[in-house]
Amino acid sequence: TGFTGPTGFTGPTGFTGPTGFTGPTGRTGPTGATGPTGPMGATGPTGALSSAYAYLSLTGPAAGTSVGINVDVPFTLIIQKSTSYASPTLTVTNAGTYQVIFGYATTSGGDTAFDLLVNGTAVPGLAGRLGSTTANILSSVSLIQVFTAGTTLTVRNVTGAARILRAPSATQLGVAAFLTIIRLE
Repeated sequence: TGFTGPTGFTGPTGFTGPTGFTGPTGRTGPTGATGPTGPMGATGPTGALSSAYAYLSLTGPAAGTSVGINVDVPFTLIIQKSTSYASPTLTVTNAGTYQVIFGYATTSGGDTAFDLLVNGTAVPGLAGRLGSTTANILSSVSLIQVFTAGTTLTVRNVTGAARILRAPSATQLGVAAFLTIIRLE
């Protein structure tokens, strides 16, 4: 056999074949480090407190305070702003929407009912509904009402018999009745 001759020229590149299938997704890598805390935002505006409110309560002797038939509760502790109180009537001085909460505890185990009167009239739908048949239980109700300036509020015994208002614990002084109003807007 004779000597091998020189290698010939490389021929032209062939056409690219079709793309293969995508392989499976790899595992998720570890979570990166937490970035630095961003700068503190600006302080927001100070919220406004209610422009009108009142908290009235009846506290008294351990024996309680008697409230006669169709007699208003004579509240003794008064904390108020933009309202006025001349026992037994609270007067709203700023028109607006108010949350009203009132309640009482009585020594009587029989039917007892006290109403919230607005300008001398029981609140429709609430009249005679805040009642208790159990002694020494604090009963209360909350409602939202729109009042005009000069509106008056009282809490009245509508039971048909005198009732003794006394804090639920006969051995301690405490709240026997209360009325709270807070102007919402």
